[in-house]
Amino acid sequence: MKKSILPIIVLVSSFLSCNSTNNIVSIELESNPTTGYSWQAKIFDESIAKLKDEKFIQNTHKNKMTGVGGKQIFCFECIKKGSTEITFTYKRPWINGETADEKKAILISDNKLNGKIEFQNEKTLIISIDSEIGKSNVLNAIKNYGAEIIYDYNIISAIAIKIPDNKTIEDAKKYFSKINGVINVEKDKKMYLDNN
Repeated sequence: MKKSILPIIVLVSSFLSCNSTNNIVSIELESNPTTGYSWQAKIFDESIAKLKDEKFIQNTHKNKMTGVGGKQIFCFECIKKGSTEITFTYKRPWINGETADEKKAILISDNKLNGKIEFQNEKTLIISIDSEIGKSNVLNAIKNYGAEIIYDYNIISAIAIKIPDNKTIEDAKKYFSKINGVINVEKDKKMYLDNN
């Protein structure tokens, strides 16, 4: 199934029924429940933050129009300092969870319980390369695969690439893992260190 590209707006403030406090972070995702799809949020660590409220606001439209989309708004309450992953899934829950889109995000809560949400790039891989073998095999594989080099690291033997839109991240990881000289292939991610 072709994945849709839906705009995302992150709001670091209170919104709608979210109380006006500093420990609330809200996010809007474009949605159209008339198709049967809606966003669902799953928080990995609910000791860091919890879902406080979720609403749908229909876009303004002419009277008696049907099939009008809008924004689905999620309000999260930060409970303690830390970070946790949130998975947003755009799906029809009654049809075996048929999924049209999925986005992974990190919710970060600071020591004052101010929150922010950052989305992960789902199309970027980091390829670690054996420096004794060199990068030439990997560079040829990147070209043949139709990927784009985002960054060629000089300090370490690694390359960040953006995979083509018509390829899945799993297929790309398998493909590049088989190239001579490749030590490791990972999805790009942010890591957060806690000084507690």
